[in-house]
Amino acid sequence: MGGGVGRYIVRNGRRPMWFDIPDKYIHLPETQRLLDAERAFEELKLEYDTAISEDQPNSEPRKFSALLYHRMIAQQEFESALKAFKEVMDAPLTAKLSAHVLSAITQDYSENERQFVAEALSRMVGKIAGLRERQYGRERICFCVLQLAAGSRAALEQYVDLAIVDWRDVILAAEYPRRSRGKGGS
Repeated sequence: MGGGVGRYIVRNGRRPMWFDIPDKYIHLPETQRLLDAERAFEELKLEYDTAISEDQPNSEPRKFSALLYHRMIAQQEFESALKAFKEVMDAPLTAKLSAHVLSAITQDYSENERQFVAEALSRMVGKIAGLRERQYGRERICFCVLQLAAGSRAALEQYVDLAIVDWRDVILAAEYPRRSRGKGGS
């Protein structure tokens, strides 16, 4: 890949991160800490989701409380590792966009605007990287921005900036327009 932005290669059963890690940062201790913290958090999140689906909060409250505590600690470690990783990077973190988001960009924007739109959304998601929702959550924010922008580059920039400040305002404006009067120009 020659010094550009690379995808983290799946090693030891690990899946790739949800954002690009530039090649020059792959071997840093902060990168490894981030990857380990993300993996640990994802495992506990899956265990938590399973416990909820099995009604463990009611059937085994002590076990569930311990799981909830460990999940909270793992989330704090992930946030700390992400902060440390961002401090060593000399460029903004950029996220990978799903095929669904890229398809929506293709539908809403002309050929000469698509790269700009994709880069703006990728940077936006990278800046709100503390968001620990699954891919669906990141996609949701991108779709809301695209919906609100309605094919306008200027509006896209406005809603990307709004999402960076507080992504919930973008969701509110797109999904609940009557409740969001005065937010983001909607």
